[in-house]
Amino acid sequence: MPKNSKHMIHSRLFSLLSFLFFAVSSISAQEVTVATHWNEEVLEGIRNDFARPTVHARNLLHSSIVMYDAWAAYDNSSSEHYLLGKTLHGYTCDFDSDNFVIPEDPADVKLAQETAMSYAVYRLMKHRYGESPQAPSTMSNINSRMIAMELDTLVVSTDYIHDGPAALGNYLAEQMIAYGMQDGANEIADYASECYVSANPNILPEEPGTNGIIDPNRWQAIELTFAIDQSGELLTSTPPFLGPEWGDVDGFAVRDSNLTQLEKEGCTYNVYHNPGDPVYLDTNVAADFTESQYKWGFGMVLK
Repeated sequence: MPKNSKHMIHSRLFSLLSFLFFAVSSISAQEVTVATHWNEEVLEGIRNDFARPTVHARNLLHSSIVMYDAWAAYDNSSSEHYLLGKTLHGYTCDFDSDNFVIPEDPADVKLAQETAMSYAVYRLMKHRYGESPQAPSTMSNINSRMIAMELDTLVVSTDYIHDGPAALGNYLAEQMIAYGMQDGANEIADYASECYVSANPNILPEEPGTNGIIDPNRWQAIELTFAIDQSGELLTSTPPFLGPEWGDVDGFAVRDSNLTQLEKEGCTYNVYHNPGDPVYLDTNVAADFTESQYKWGFGMVLK
C-alpha cells in the first residue's frame, strides 16, 4: 500500500478515535451519535472489569476500528477501510466489495451505518467482556442499548451480501475477534506473559521488611490480604506484572524505526520509544555511588 494511502487511513481512524473519546464533552445531548453511545458502553464495560489499562486500550482501539469500517463500508465517497478487505499485520479480512450494495438514499445509508456499527460493537463486547467480574451488568447494558435502537440481538448472520447491515456488523466483530487471537496479546490465555517471570518474591506491606528481595533493581509484586483495584473489584490473587510483553502486540501507527529489542534471561522484549535504563544499584558494592539517585527516583514516585 502506498505511504500516502496508509497515512490517510491512520489520519481518518485517528480522527474517529479523537471524536469517540472527546465528543461527549463537546456536543449537546441532542447531538450524541451512535458511535458516542457505543463508546460509552465500552467505557462502562471497562469500569466493570479488572483494572488492566493495556488490555482496555486494545479493546478501545478494536471497537473503534470496527465502528470506523462499518461507517466506511457504506460511505458513498469510497472511504478507505482499515481492516475490512485488507491485510493487517499478516491477517487478511476478506470483503466482497463487488457484490456489496450501498443504499442510494442518504437516510438509508445513515441507518445502515448505525446498524452495522451497533452489531459490530455489541458482538465484540459480548466476546471481550462476557467473563468480566461484572459481566451481567455489562451484558444488561449492551442489550438495553440494542433494544433502545430496536435491533434484534438474535440476528447472528455474517452474510452481509444477503442479510444487510446487521450481518456486516456481525462479520466485522467476527473478523476482529479472529484478528485479536493472533495479534500478540495472548488473549486466548487471558493475556498472560509467555516468558517473563518475576525475579523477586512478593513484598508483604502488612509485615516489616522486603520479604527477602533478591534483586532491588527488579520489579516486586505487592501481595495484600485484602485488596480492591481501581475499578472497585475485589482481588483474590496478587496482580501480575502488567504487560511486560505488550510490545509483541500489533500496534497502531508505531514504526519499526522506534523499536528496540531487548534480551533478558532468555526473553526478547519489543520496546517502542525506549527511554533507556533507570538508575540501578550495584549490589556488589557496599556503598554504591548511585544510591542517592536510586532513592531519589523512588522518592519522586511517592511524591
